[in-house]
Amino acid sequence: MTPGPNHPAYDDVLAHVAARQRKRRGRKRRRGSRSRAAVAVVVSLLSFIAVLVVGSAAGAIAVDHIVSGLSLKNRPTLPGQNTRIYDSQHNLIAVIPSTENRFPVSFLQMSPWLRKATVDIEDRRFWTRSVGIDPEGIVRALLSDITAGHIVSGGSTIEQQVARALWLSPQQTFTRKIKEMDLAIQLANDWSKQRILKTYLNIVPYGGVTYGCEAAARTYFDTHCAHLTIAQAALLAGLPQSPTQYNPFINPKAALARRTEVLQAMLAQHSITHAQYVKAVATPLQLHNGEIGQHPNQPYFVSYVRSLLVQKYGASVVANGGLTVQTTINQTLQKDAEKAMHEVLYWQGAPAAAMVAMNPSGLARTSATRNHFRINKWPRVRK
Repeated sequence: MTPGPNHPAYDDVLAHVAARQRKRRGRKRRRGSRSRAAVAVVVSLLSFIAVLVVGSAAGAIAVDHIVSGLSLKNRPTLPGQNTRIYDSQHNLIAVIPSTENRFPVSFLQMSPWLRKATVDIEDRRFWTRSVGIDPEGIVRALLSDITAGHIVSGGSTIEQQVARALWLSPQQTFTRKIKEMDLAIQLANDWSKQRILKTYLNIVPYGGVTYGCEAAARTYFDTHCAHLTIAQAALLAGLPQSPTQYNPFINPKAALARRTEVLQAMLAQHSITHAQYVKAVATPLQLHNGEIGQHPNQPYFVSYVRSLLVQKYGASVVANGGLTVQTTINQTLQKDAEKAMHEVLYWQGAPAAAMVAMNPSGLARTSATRNHFRINKWPRVRK
């Protein structure tokens, strides 16, 4: 007998059927939700990949546009350099300061301690890195820049600093950073490490109008770059990061702290021993301000030569400097002439006197140098 609509068993059957239908609809809803979630994940992933691809393509196009035309063949902008005047025996008579105080020197005329100190504090992977950029440093600097919303960290290699100084403006922008990295890669590919470091040490600012290690050695210690001690080299190597803040004449405590920081970097890179570190840290600053061009040997003659240079080449060329001036003056004869006149015309109010010395055999050669000097322009960047 089949249960009827009013039979209790009939209600049980309907309840069982309804429960099965509800379970079936629940499974369909869950499968639908999982399907929609999976689709959403797939769509999101595809969208992210598309953004990356499009972004990468757009980024590549933008970078290509930014670095278009950048080349090491473009004329670099160098700081000015001092003009040197020599006598007929090639003895230095005087130095005419340029708008920037700079004396370019060769790699071998640079203290090995300064080379080590500079690399250890500025770019410790310089000698082992094959490219001109440091990806680890760039990522670290980029995170700092993104957090701050503007350029706050450099992460620059020595190649990047050379590229910035010679071909780019000092303005801190993301565009300039891209150009800087491109030129740094070119430098690493085309220049030797020795040439890159030599160029850097010849153009880096050490405070005020002082550029390059030779001018810095003379300015702060009245010595040549080749003769720098460990302590002196460490002090100079620390200056480029902030020449004003670490200027030893203005802020000796800050300069000493920075020097210690450089010495610690040298010790960590095994450039110096612990004994050398201890001795250098305990060494006083021992500053001795050199006077560039303040007391020339022949002041009137130097003034005359300078006026001739301005007349022949223009004031801007003389101001920018970089001239080597070979004159015909013989300082030995000059001193003998002055001594003779002082011995004869020694009393107060004695008349003025002049002396002419002539070598007949060299007359033709002397007359050929009509302005009494020969000038050779120094190369801007020596190879």
